[in-house]
Amino acid sequence: MSRKGFITVYFLVIFLFLTSLMSVLIQNEQNRTRVMINAERANVLVSEEAPMIAYVKCCLKNHRMIDETVSSAGVTFRLSWGRDSLEAEMLSPDTEVLRISFSPENLTVYDYEVLRNEKEAP
Repeated sequence: MSRKGFITVYFLVIFLFLTSLMSVLIQNEQNRTRVMINAERANVLVSEEAPMIAYVKCCLKNHRMIDETVSSAGVTFRLSWGRDSLEAEMLSPDTEVLRISFSPENLTVYDYEVLRNEKEAP
């Protein structure tokens, strides 16, 4: 029986184990990086939507439901009011549409849906 072949197989097993371990660790870091990039993008989008929601709440509170184009806090958007819903189209800095549902009785926002063409993070 040859000891030379045993040592080669032994080092091959160690090499395969280390290679597998490193590939798992690298994949884990790539996934963590994607999560951080997506979380940062989500925070940017929410901060861009906040002035629109605040403006709509102010309009509802003051019973001022007029179709108009507004620029507030660095965000430009167009409002189109309906009986119990509103379509707010963000014109800059990004392009997206918010469909905001509100109660016509007590004039409060209870839900909104965001429609955007989202690109996947690298």
